[in-house]
Amino acid sequence: RQGRVIPLPTPAKQPFFFQAGSSRFLMPGGFFRGSGVITAVKAMKMLPEWAELVVWGPGQDRSKDEIRRIIEEYRMAHRVTVAEDAPRGSFLAGLVPSLLPDPCHHAAGVLLANSIPALSTPSGCHRDLVRDGISGLYHSPGNKVQLAGQMNHLLENSGLAEYLSTSAGEFHRKSFSTGMLGAMWTEAMEQLTEK
Repeated sequence: RQGRVIPLPTPAKQPFFFQAGSSRFLMPGGFFRGSGVITAVKAMKMLPEWAELVVWGPGQDRSKDEIRRIIEEYRMAHRVTVAEDAPRGSFLAGLVPSLLPDPCHHAAGVLLANSIPALSTPSGCHRDLVRDGISGLYHSPGNKVQLAGQMNHLLENSGLAEYLSTSAGEFHRKSFSTGMLGAMWTEAMEQLTEK
């Protein structure tokens, strides 16, 4: 990739939100082959039994039934669910464990727009959307142990989770507001027309 990523506006005001003390994690966009959903399911096996994961998003490369089969294969259906519609309620953090360098992944933007910190890989556009230690935490692609460690750390440390939530929302509003994105797109188009 060359230069910065200019993301598309991400709709906020989803029916889900951050809440310290929640034991639920959200994985939007979990139906792509490189989404890292298997990494997420394996990480869940390392967490306390009361932790839950909700996988949600449009069915692209994989069907919801295929994801459900993967969850069953790992015997995690009691803790990992596939949402048919936008999930409701509170979440401690969101997972974006992508295995591929996504050019523009809306999952991280949806999380940050709703003040939900993202546990993400530092690949592709995630470097522009998620700031390690500010709007979320980075882990290596495919590293279930690192991801489980981050998830467990947030379950045990509500102060850190609250800090990341506040910072994620502020960072997204400051960096990716409609006005800011409009200015970025205008500048990019002006640069193209100058060539």
